[in-house]
Amino acid sequence: MSMTGEPRPLWQLVDPETGATAGTCSGPTADGGCPRQAEGRPVPCAGFALVAACRGRNARMLRLSVGVAETDCPVPILFAGGC
Repeated sequence: MSMTGEPRPLWQLVDPETGATAGTCSGPTADGGCPRQAEGRPVPCAGFALVAACRGRNARMLRLSVGVAETDCPVPILFAGGC
């Protein structure tokens, strides 16, 4: 659930060069961490674009480019104001 109580979207990891979907992500753990990240390594979505559709009262598409060396999950920042 998002901070507004609405369901969180499933994120698609999109290759920025080809536009192909390389995988999916359900977002961070309750403490904001990445459940698939190896300690000391970038998050698995690093270098990809994260794309998701938010439904509900704030319906919109979200797209976020994640830096190749990013070590923090970028999703909590997006949900700070609700999906």
